[in-house]
Amino acid sequence: MILPVFLTFLFSLVEFGHYFMVRNALTTIAQRAARIGASDGSSTADVRAQAEDAVNRVIGIESATILVKDASIFDQPGVDPENIDYANLPDFEVANAQPTDMFLVRIEVDYDDVAVLPPKFVGSVTLVGQSAMRRE
Repeated sequence: MILPVFLTFLFSLVEFGHYFMVRNALTTIAQRAARIGASDGSSTADVRAQAEDAVNRVIGIESATILVKDASIFDQPGVDPENIDYANLPDFEVANAQPTDMFLVRIEVDYDDVAVLPPKFVGSVTLVGQSAMRRE
């Protein structure tokens, strides 16, 4: 009688830990890709390649959505990041950017693609990692 409750609790702990590990990894990958884009001599293709390679190596999937977008919207006061439609922000070409131009690297992964034990009761959840940086 106690075993099913204990196993449910144990598997929930494992799944929550894995969820936060993947989310943290996505944020780190986005930061590293954005750092490449912030330096001279890089392009949007370099940023995407860095992010895709890292997602494949660290998380082990190829179905991640990687966005490199213009993040100048964050220069406006009072912008709520929760209400931004990131997919509809303008695309950003890193090679043509001026110093201090802000861009965003956003990586989205469906939770079902990375879950250890995909919970059926959660529905569709998207894990996101992102980083905004200015061109140097």
